[in-house]
Amino acid sequence: MHRSVIGQIGTKSKKTKVGVFGRTGVGKSYLINTILGENLLPSGSGSACTSGVIQVEANTRDSNFIAELEFISEQEWEQELKSLRQIVDEGTEKYEQSVVDSAKDKIKAVYGKDGIKKTLEQLKSERIPELGEKKEESHETAENLEAAICDYVGSGQSNSSGRFYWPLVKSVTIKVPGHNDILENLVLIDLPGTGDINKSRQDVWKKYVRECTTVWIISDINRAVSDQSSWEILLSHLKDLALGGECSSICYICTKTDHMNAEEYMR
Repeated sequence: MHRSVIGQIGTKSKKTKVGVFGRTGVGKSYLINTILGENLLPSGSGSACTSGVIQVEANTRDSNFIAELEFISEQEWEQELKSLRQIVDEGTEKYEQSVVDSAKDKIKAVYGKDGIKKTLEQLKSERIPELGEKKEESHETAENLEAAICDYVGSGQSNSSGRFYWPLVKSVTIKVPGHNDILENLVLIDLPGTGDINKSRQDVWKKYVRECTTVWIISDINRAVSDQSSWEILLSHLKDLALGGECSSICYICTKTDHMNAEEYMR
């Protein structure tokens, strides 16, 4: 039922772009996977898993599942790394705990768990071949594609070096075959929940936000009333939505309804 309804959102003349907002762990990836009926995006970790925009659209080229990844440049990462190292060094005396934790997560993801102990110069001396590159993965099944891009959009199994590269990703476009009923007129855009130090990536986000014709705010059903983070995320992008943007509707979606205590809510 939901697939036929969602498939009617767009029109043949212009695809509807749906921006999916929500903090880490609320089930954005799981929601997108459920809509498509495919395990495309890593979900369930509850931890940070991407710094870039993930766009899901139809593959009209062939029958494979395709991911097109774009990485930030060496110069952009060097600037961001300097800021990350500064945040970690100055700690909670100047920054909120969540900001410090996020900075630590990014450094450890790219440089391993011992990276947090290294100086800025030591980190900069390590070569990262992915910077400034574009990469394409093409696989016959969604499961194989998910496994191939997990290091770049997920926090599951790391690569042979014990590292992840999700902090280096600027954007990912995933192209899905055989979903004409949904993706023929629809593009799903998983937008990062909070601001980012890297200006280049901020510019990418703003471009996507302005193009969204519909916004979905995702929240855990058990925290929907008290949790303000989803609304804060929306407010942080509201200027970009309003000034020259395409947005015409905003929906609030609650996930994890199977975890709610019905008797408690009926009191």
